[in-house]
Amino acid sequence: MGGVGAMKVVGIVPSPSSVSIVLIDNGSGKPEAKYKDEWDVGEDRLAGYGMIRSRLIEKLSQWMPDAVVITAFEPFSLRAGRANSSWFQTAEVRGMLSEAARSVVPDTEQVQKAAITRTIGKSKAEKYRTDDGFWNAQFGPGFPKKYRDAALLVFTRIPRT
Repeated sequence: MGGVGAMKVVGIVPSPSSVSIVLIDNGSGKPEAKYKDEWDVGEDRLAGYGMIRSRLIEKLSQWMPDAVVITAFEPFSLRAGRANSSWFQTAEVRGMLSEAARSVVPDTEQVQKAAITRTIGKSKAEKYRTDDGFWNAQFGPGFPKKYRDAALLVFTRIPRT
């Protein structure tokens, strides 16, 4: 049985061509990555969106997480002049994921990188992403680097060691 503060949280990071997703459960007192995967959008984007939406709804219905956190739009990308077609494709994926997640889990939110710094510690999100010692302390050796961004989102919501 989970202790005080026990939560299951799903972290989702969209990109133009795929979605990274992790389910972290801290019910045993230490965060455990119960699921991690990457889902491809595919060449037929509309069919891919439908497949990912259905898959996400199915997984969330099975897992019944307490919350879902999704990487938010970062307004600085517009000021930095980095908006291009892949930026818009990511926005489409993010919107589809947000709608699908909220249809199952009312506590669904989009989280900006600044929230990671505020809730985890004094370092910037990028530093945590590359700090192998941090990840070894959380999950033991071998947590794949490609899921670190999604896990960082989860750590804005659940206690960690």
